[in-house]
Amino acid sequence: MLPRPHRLSREADFKRILGGKRINSEHFSIRFIKNDLNLCRFAIIISGRLVKKATKRNYIKRVVREVFRKRLESVKRGYDIIILLSKGIKDPNYNTIDNEISPLVNKI
Repeated sequence: MLPRPHRLSREADFKRILGGKRINSEHFSIRFIKNDLNLCRFAIIISGRLVKKATKRNYIKRVVREVFRKRLESVKRGYDIIILLSKGIKDPNYNTIDNEISPLVNKI
């Protein structure tokens, strides 16, 4: 799990970030904006319309959090980041999600 300081939770932050820059891949979209802090904060949004089963949605969220937790040191500091699932994943596993998110993180 991501440490508490690295999590986004306020609605005002979400609205601000969703108006920021965007990077897309096949299944994910990353929205980000610079913050005034010396750390990155993250949030993950997966719509129930894309992934019907809550257990599968939660699994994808856990895997994405783990990918970011392991790459926390390599992510540029000072950004607020929202990861959105833009298209359903047929076979969500750690390797496929990691391979898709890693290049996006390097572009930030």
